[in-house]
This record gives sequence, structure tokens and C-alpha cells, in this order.
Amino acid sequence: MSEIEEEMNLVLREAGIPLKVVFKPKKEKRSHGEIDLDKGIIYIYDADREEAWQTLAHEVVEFHFSNYLDSLQEFTAGLMKLVLKLFSSLKEEAVELTAQSLRKIFEVKGRKGEFEPTRRGD
Repeated sequence: MSEIEEEMNLVLREAGIPLKVVFKPKKEKRSHGEIDLDKGIIYIYDADREEAWQTLAHEVVEFHFSNYLDSLQEFTAGLMKLVLKLFSSLKEEAVELTAQSLRKIFEVKGRKGEFEPTRRGD
């Protein structure tokens, strides 16, 4: 374990952040760092010390926001289920009212001998 990795892990422990840092500097990188929540690891790819600390700060902030985003995602999924259930119920109500109206129309028209109503499946 490198010195900077030890320092970063100490800072996380003292701050009560339940993650570990793995310092993996890369010459060619697509990002400065990333969090693997399943493993509880923050990967830091910056070779420059100052940039590495800035990346750690960024990833810690992202970690804290991810908790809120997960909650928001669960909330919106639940809300969407509720809305779909409501609209499904309203649709069924509208279908039944329309069917009742059409049955009345067919009944009246049928009495006049104009046509026979036919019923189709729901």
C-alpha cells in the first residue's frame, strides 16, 4: 500500500466513511476515479498527489449523493406503480361507462329494428 493510499484510508476511517481507497495511478485514463459500491472501494487513477486528493473529495461527495439518488429512484418507481394502477382503474371505469352507453344505444336502435347489437369480448 502506498503512502498516499494509507493517508486517504486514514482520512476515510476518521470521517466515518465506510469505504476504502485503492490508489491505481494510470497514464491513460478515462476518469480520475470511480466508486465500486458493491466492493466498498474508491479507485483513484490520478498520479499527481494534488489531483488524487481532489478526486477523493469528488468521489466522497458522489458517494453521499448516491444514497439520496437511490432513495429518489425507489420513490419514483413506487410512485409510478401507483399512478399506473390509478390510470388502469380509471381506464376500466371509462370502458365500462362507454360499454353501458353503447348497450343503451343498441337497445334503443334494436327496438326500432335498425340493427341487432353484438357483444364482443372484454
